[in-house]
Amino acid sequence: MQIPEMEMQMTNSFTAPGQHLPHSHGAWAASAASPAGNYSSPGLGLGGYTLKSLCEITGGRAVGAGELSFSRPAVDSRTVRTGQLFVALPGERADGHNFLQEAFAGGATVALVGETYAEAAGASLRPPKGRGYCVVPDTLRALQQLSRAHLQQFPLLRRIAVTGSNGKTTTKELIASVLSQNAPTFATAGNYNSEIGVPLAIFDIQPEQRFGVFEVAMNRPGEIAVLAELVQPEIALITNIGSAHVGNLGDLQRIAEEKRQVFSCFNGEQAGFVYEDERFYSFLTDGLHGEVHSFGPRSIEGFEGFELQGLTGSIISYQGLDIRLPLPGAFNVRNALAAVAIAVYLGLDPEQIRAGLERVPAMFGRGEILHGPVTVLRDCYNANPDSVREALDFVAGLDWSGRRVVVLGSMKELGDETASAHAKICAAARAMRPDALFLVGEEFAEAYAEACAETYAEGDVKPHHATTTAGIEASLSQYLREGDFVLLKGSRSMALEDLTSIFTQERRKGSS
Repeated sequence: MQIPEMEMQMTNSFTAPGQHLPHSHGAWAASAASPAGNYSSPGLGLGGYTLKSLCEITGGRAVGAGELSFSRPAVDSRTVRTGQLFVALPGERADGHNFLQEAFAGGATVALVGETYAEAAGASLRPPKGRGYCVVPDTLRALQQLSRAHLQQFPLLRRIAVTGSNGKTTTKELIASVLSQNAPTFATAGNYNSEIGVPLAIFDIQPEQRFGVFEVAMNRPGEIAVLAELVQPEIALITNIGSAHVGNLGDLQRIAEEKRQVFSCFNGEQAGFVYEDERFYSFLTDGLHGEVHSFGPRSIEGFEGFELQGLTGSIISYQGLDIRLPLPGAFNVRNALAAVAIAVYLGLDPEQIRAGLERVPAMFGRGEILHGPVTVLRDCYNANPDSVREALDFVAGLDWSGRRVVVLGSMKELGDETASAHAKICAAARAMRPDALFLVGEEFAEAYAEACAETYAEGDVKPHHATTTAGIEASLSQYLREGDFVLLKGSRSMALEDLTSIFTQERRKGSS
């Protein structure tokens, strides 16, 4: 079973310079540019679990020998390894209970199954020889209970949670990179930020790690509260409140209410961080049971300003140091200041902060710069009106001698705001007067039609449109020439990265 909207990839483990984590089972593609040296491969837990202990943790009922052991959970029957627990999750497109035999064949020793499935199976609920079931009311909740019990085995791990509408993944990476200069640090990887992903990621924590940075996302109301209960952060940071997920929640106020739940398990001993100019600052911090801290240019003592360096990033002046942040855009300076605020709170010195910020790796689809005959800003892992405007502003202010080409994919989860949001973004993109504008996705169809109906003045750009990346590929490839700059910005489901191969082709030279 493949869990919807979730890519199976490993979890980051940062180590401080000169420190190495022991090798453990599992494949890991180490990045040469990884911060502070090494990423470790995922661990297999501390001593493993048994069917009996799983039932004690979850309140489940055992079917099979209680001494059956397993190492860690898996939710995809295709990736199950020997000795793992298979969690049968009901999904939108598939039900994990339909893949139990495949999971056992792949090596799972125990499976978490729901009571509804067990009742329907009746007397036929018999696991294969040497295998067992733990029957629970809710398999997802049981996975979360198991993961919380596992997390409690790391009492020395200082837990930091990061949420927000924009920039949370980059901020999480920046925080982890900085903290790794002080001690071995764990960070959730990729999109392991959901009510499924975070519980799975917890099983990659290593005993020697002293900081844990957890990205906390939201696909439905109440999800952040669930994850806060699971992680129990002693530090939590909200990057900002924006229009992402407005379709799920209705308005910014509701989004703020949900994001505020990252502080919901505070008991007076924790610390919350919010951007100094956040419009919902008072709402997010009033009544918070713990310390309240701000981050931003005015809130960071010793911050002396920054200078944008185009595609190479920026130079941040801090405590007499010139820090070369390799991530482009003013919005990434703000993300970096969030990491600085956390680091200062935890007692790191300026040199450790400098080293961590300078060594943060580029992340797939998040402000990623690809150099070649055509230069590309691949920022297509996520998109909402706020982040698209930031990307457009960056491109508009970029010192570039060649042509500027903007490729925008649909923004998802905007609900009733979909049509108006895409119309406004189309207008904003045209207003910056790129040399070409390509719109991808059904959500842009109405905006495209309106744009085509207008009267064009000299210098106006008439957009191209297709419902899929495949539909735009030929016209985009034909248009491009050597020396062009391309912005790729859209929601993950639009798969704009599928266009990447056309940017590496040899092309005719041209001037602006």
